[in-house]
Amino acid sequence: DTPDDYYVLYIHPGNHLLKGCKYVVTYEALLPEGVASTPEHVLIFDRYQTVEGLVVPVHYSIYELDGSEYATCSIEDWSFSKPFDEAKAMMPAGAVLDKSTP
Repeated sequence: DTPDDYYVLYIHPGNHLLKGCKYVVTYEALLPEGVASTPEHVLIFDRYQTVEGLVVPVHYSIYELDGSEYATCSIEDWSFSKPFDEAKAMMPAGAVLDKSTP
């Protein structure tokens, strides 16, 4: 749906963890009319946790290129062994399906 999205990955040279990425979003339904993409943003992973033997991010911040913070996100309850709860994939009552095309 968004072949013009791109990501530049930044890998820490010492521990080989993904430290961050620079990216743009080109999904037309999320953009104002006439705008081809978001400006570049930089996502920085700043906290990790080992879950079932794998190191995963548990917090990141997104920045504008001028350094101002755009958003932050925390991730909780990672699990690779719990079965997927199929109810989470069910559309809730009143939900609307986005049928737009980029």
